[in-house]
Amino acid sequence: MVSKTCFLVKILAFSAFFFECAYANNWTKIAKGSNFSEYYGNVSKSGRIASIDCMRDYEKKLIKKNQKFLSKKHSLKFDCGRKKFKMVSTEYFELNMMSGNLLQKKKESNQWKQIDPSSLNELLFKKACR
Repeated sequence: MVSKTCFLVKILAFSAFFFECAYANNWTKIAKGSNFSEYYGNVSKSGRIASIDCMRDYEKKLIKKNQKFLSKKHSLKFDCGRKKFKMVSTEYFELNMMSGNLLQKKKESNQWKQIDPSSLNELLFKKACR
């Protein structure tokens, strides 16, 4: 019975490691700032609406509401026909690459906004709406 339990624990640990590696490799670096790297992933499109996730990974911890975080994820939607976007949600994570504890998750209620030329949002628009 003990050997079966050990085998199951090893299988579960390997599965979790494999899933984490596959998910981490799903991100493509798109920009670099003085204290962060920006990535995108999970692109999908249905009709003229495209969705994309963006992850910002910080080199130094930032503080939001007395909680220190090293990464955050934004989910965005783009109206490809009208060249507009809106933020759907934001999540803050304790450690880099969305690891550690999820510190906060909030839904955004932003309206559709125009995309500024030569902005990060325009670059993401091009990736999502191609």
